[in-house]
Amino acid sequence: MKAGVTGATGFLGSNLVRLLLEQGHQVRVVRRERSNRMLLEGLDAEEHVGDIRNPDSLRGAFQGCDVVFHTAANVAVFGARRDRQQATNVDGTRNVLEACLEHGVSRVVYTSSIAAIGLPEEGRLADETSPYNWGPYDMSYMETKRQAEAEVHRFVARGLDVVIVNPANIFGPGDIHFHLGGLLIAVQRGRVSAVPAGGFTVCHVGDVAQGHLAAAERGRTGERYILGGENLTFREIVQTVAEVVGARPPRFTIPNLLLPVGGLAMEGLSLLTGKPPLLTRRSATLAGRHLYYSSARAESELGYHITPFRESVRQAFDWYVVNGMMQSRTA
Repeated sequence: MKAGVTGATGFLGSNLVRLLLEQGHQVRVVRRERSNRMLLEGLDAEEHVGDIRNPDSLRGAFQGCDVVFHTAANVAVFGARRDRQQATNVDGTRNVLEACLEHGVSRVVYTSSIAAIGLPEEGRLADETSPYNWGPYDMSYMETKRQAEAEVHRFVARGLDVVIVNPANIFGPGDIHFHLGGLLIAVQRGRVSAVPAGGFTVCHVGDVAQGHLAAAERGRTGERYILGGENLTFREIVQTVAEVVGARPPRFTIPNLLLPVGGLAMEGLSLLTGKPPLLTRRSATLAGRHLYYSSARAESELGYHITPFRESVRQAFDWYVVNGMMQSRTA
């Protein structure tokens, strides 16, 4: 099989490329000219230089590919510029799908997110059928991922075979941009003394990469598959991280009533800086909720496997230490 991969210089994309190569597949990665190639060093993958925001640069990108994995995205959940997120997550997805249709790609796996799925009710698990209800929080990441899924369905109607996967919050080796890996550094340096009362779904990057391959092989056209893992409170998450990296666990829990205060402070700061607020009064309250998702469909239809969270953290920590990004426990 010959596979095309967008977002291949990133955390998930690079792990997916490695897995494809390990299984004997040919791989063509699509990357921007100035992308950091650190995670691709030493990999025997063909490279096409292009930008998903520029459709002309995608000419020939997927020629001869049997399957394309579209993992590229602007994944900033908080404080993102809406115009940039729209250009990458929505317009970029449309450009990739158009190029796949033009080149006769047999199957596309689109990497969406649980952010495109509705918030679960407290005490319940959300699944692929949960209606989108992020509107009141006014968060561009959630909205652009929702719009990108709508683009997918438009192309399915035009005859393109696309499967959607919705990863949860990913941990593991190779997170060079410290999306969630930054938590390990913060905990080791003693910067996390208090945690909110809520929690969310955590998953291992290797499981998510395997889920992409399974979706390419067995996923149903136009369907969503949540690629999640353990549903843990923030205290459980940080406690585990602290144990792995050799640091003190958090001592305090932030009361839910105080969460909007932090958002208000961020909103005030944004007025002074002119930059989008990292949090708003509304979005800050999410930290007090339990945002838990079910992977049952992926487990039953794709054979999706869940690695324990502690192992995800251990592998991430070992990778950071080996690459000089964190101190070892003895240090």
